[in-house]
Amino acid sequence: GEIILGFPKETLKSHLNNLNDLIHMKVDTITHHTLMMLNVAEKDRPMTLGVVAQCVGAAAFGGFTTSRLAGIYGAGDTMIINQGIGFVLLAVILVFTPLLTNRT
Repeated sequence: GEIILGFPKETLKSHLNNLNDLIHMKVDTITHHTLMMLNVAEKDRPMTLGVVAQCVGAAAFGGFTTSRLAGIYGAGDTMIINQGIGFVLLAVILVFTPLLTNRT
């Protein structure tokens, strides 16, 4: 099971209740994630998304390109584009790595 810590209006009691619910569901593992909310001016949001995406490894293009795309397409579409490109790059690596390592 997975749980996100840090939602607005969440209390220690509500968090412990959520953990207790996961325990009663008998999940194999419980993974905690921390919610990070950034208070950023509207005009600075694209650049902030680029920096954060780069820091957490979600920017296939890199932080600068991600921020430029976010300025054009918005944050949600930019993350979809980045993930799509990441999967394409992964596929290319998986296809070509055996070809390059088996050369004689």
